[in-house]
Amino acid sequence: MAKKLGLALGSGGVRGLAHLGVLRVLEQEGIEVSFIAGSSAGALVGGLYAMHKSVDKLIDLLSNNKWDVLNALIDPSFTGGLVKGEKLASLLSGWFGEDSFEDLQIPLTVLTADLRTAEEIIFNQGKLIPAVRASMTVPGVFKPVEYEGRLLVDGGLVNPVPDEIVRAMGADVVLAVNLDNHKIYVNGDENYDSVTAASIRSINILRHYLAKYSTTTADIVLEPNIAMHSIIGLGSYLLPKYDLEKVIMAGEVVAINVVDEIKALMQ
Repeated sequence: MAKKLGLALGSGGVRGLAHLGVLRVLEQEGIEVSFIAGSSAGALVGGLYAMHKSVDKLIDLLSNNKWDVLNALIDPSFTGGLVKGEKLASLLSGWFGEDSFEDLQIPLTVLTADLRTAEEIIFNQGKLIPAVRASMTVPGVFKPVEYEGRLLVDGGLVNPVPDEIVRAMGADVVLAVNLDNHKIYVNGDENYDSVTAASIRSINILRHYLAKYSTTTADIVLEPNIAMHSIIGLGSYLLPKYDLEKVIMAGEVVAINVVDEIKALMQ
C-alpha cells in the first residue's frame, strides 16, 4: 500500500505563492496529497487547495483579485493594528463561502497563536474563515481576532512550518515548505545603519531560526529561493508589474529536484 503524503506549508506573506509551485509539481507528477497543515500564508494556500485540489484555480483567484485584496486592506483600525481585518474576513468569505473543515477534499489543520496566553491554537473542525483569517493576522498589521474567548494572531509566531502537526494527522511522509529561509540572503556589502533596516533584518533572523527548529521532523524540507519582501510583501504583490509566476516558479524549481525522493519514500 502506498504511503500517504502530508504537506506542512509555512508562513511567509506573499512568499506563500511559492507553495503553488510545489503543489503544481506534485499535481503534474501525480503525487497525491493526503494531509495539509499550514500557518499564515500556508493556511490560506492550504485551505484553498484542500477545497479545490487545483493549482490553476488558486492561481486564478490570487492573480485576478488584487483589487479585492487592496480593498480588504483599506479598513483602518486605531487599536490593536493598522487594519481591522473585517474586510479581509469578507474577502475570505467570497473565496471559502460557508464551508467547514469537514467539507474539504483534503484534511486540513490551521495553526494560530493566542496573543494572551502565547499558546499554539489548532483548528481542524468547524468554519474555515475564522481559522484562516486568524492565522493570517500579522501582529501590528491586522487587529487580533477575538474568537471563542481567545485573542488570535498569526500562526507563524508559534509554529511557522507545522511538520509535526501534519505527521500527527496521519502522514507517513512529510514534505515541509519553509519560506523563512532568510539566512540564504546574506550580502556582505549590506549595511544596517538605519533603525528600520536593522529591525527588519533582526526579525528575519528570528523567523529563520524559529522556522529551522520548526522543521526537525520533516522527511524533506524545501526552501524556495525568493527575492526578499517585507514581512508580508503585500506592497510588492499589489504592483501591476508584479511577477507572480516568478515566485510560483521558485517553489516549482525546488520541488522538481525532490520528486524522485518523494516517490521513493512513498513506496
